[in-house]
Amino acid sequence: SHGNKEGFSCRGIQLAVDWFLEKGHKDITVFVPAWRKEQSRPDAPITDQEILRKLEKEKILVFTPSRRVQGRRVVCYDDRFIVKLAFDSDGIIVSND
Repeated sequence: SHGNKEGFSCRGIQLAVDWFLEKGHKDITVFVPAWRKEQSRPDAPITDQEILRKLEKEKILVFTPSRRVQGRRVVCYDDRFIVKLAFDSDGIIVSND
């Protein structure tokens, strides 16, 4: 992974998007949990967050819901969003999960 498993690399997301665009793909959707918009923390570093905002404005990136319950982060099962879009659009899924 682009962040060498030391943090979440938004630049890595941009590199992947660019690769698919260069191959001629036009309908690209990136799903990222909404908590990735939060302030980066030492235990969960996030680099280049402005890239996420740019991709969201370009309608390439979609933030999936997340929330806090009793101070703990709860993320939704974002695979549902991914699989549904792939099914509905006859698309493919590329993931590092």
